[in-house]
Amino acid sequence: MSPGAEDEPRVFRVGGVSYLRIPAKDPGRSAAFYEAVFGGACGDPDDPSFEDGTGHVIGHFMTDLPVAGEAWLNELFRRRQQMTQQATAKLS
Repeated sequence: MSPGAEDEPRVFRVGGVSYLRIPAKDPGRSAAFYEAVFGGACGDPDDPSFEDGTGHVIGHFMTDLPVAGEAWLNELFRRRQQMTQQATAKLS
């Protein structure tokens, strides 16, 4: 443990991600997936929330937010391709 680590706040750290609202069509199913993959506990099955293994990030699965589906992945690939092309152009 780093010096002074016991004095660091668990959540709401300066420059750190603290709270996530994760869009989910089925919060209970999303919580079960999160528990299985990451080993975190998701609390109340009717209103699942989570805390990561470090206790630094907390959040909820939300039904009132649009689920991105594959659109975010397509955008990620588009941006990565654009950045690769820009880097290649700089090297040429």
